[in-house]
Amino acid sequence: MKNIILDIPIENDVVESIIDFAMCHEARIDAMKGYDLVSDIILLESDSRVSAFQLDGSFNVLSLVGVYLNLDYFRVPPQLVNDLLSTVFALQLSGSRG
Repeated sequence: MKNIILDIPIENDVVESIIDFAMCHEARIDAMKGYDLVSDIILLESDSRVSAFQLDGSFNVLSLVGVYLNLDYFRVPPQLVNDLLSTVFALQLSGSRG
């Protein structure tokens, strides 16, 4: 495993940017640490990708951890996988009110 630093431009979706990088490089990604300032966050329902709620303003990312398994990379037979998009991310934020 090697360490990679991703610089995600303003107004880009963080998780989508990580997944796009993994797909372009035919790799699996383990996000072990993430930090910076983000703003105007939209959290989506994991199954439907419908907006669950929005957080307006600026927030510090205290923690970003997760994994994206690129199933094509591992040549996993589809019948062995329940969800073909194997993605889990957790984000911890801190705003001006805590």
